[in-house]
Amino acid sequence: MCKEDTEQRLYHSDKLLNLGSDRWLFNPEIALSHPFGPKQKWEFDTYANAYFFTNNSSYHGVEILRQEALHGLEGHISYSFTSSLWASLGTRYPSAAIPSSTR
Repeated sequence: MCKEDTEQRLYHSDKLLNLGSDRWLFNPEIALSHPFGPKQKWEFDTYANAYFFTNNSSYHGVEILRQEALHGLEGHISYSFTSSLWASLGTRYPSAAIPSSTR
């Protein structure tokens, strides 16, 4: 998956607050799913993913915004009541990458 981060065209380097961040985000993900239990109504899902960010070379006009990759693991357990009604509990463990800026 490749997507532009929140309306890049609305980014203005001379403004302190912006709707966009003028950078790209790449989000590869791999998932595994395993149904189990009577009639296969229970399902366990697990995901490994990462978010990779490009640099913003015009952050606040003169700075460069950089951010390390965010890696994460997710897990979900679901129960299907019918073919169109289900409930799920999930959790996510993210790594901690903090954006930094330099001139």
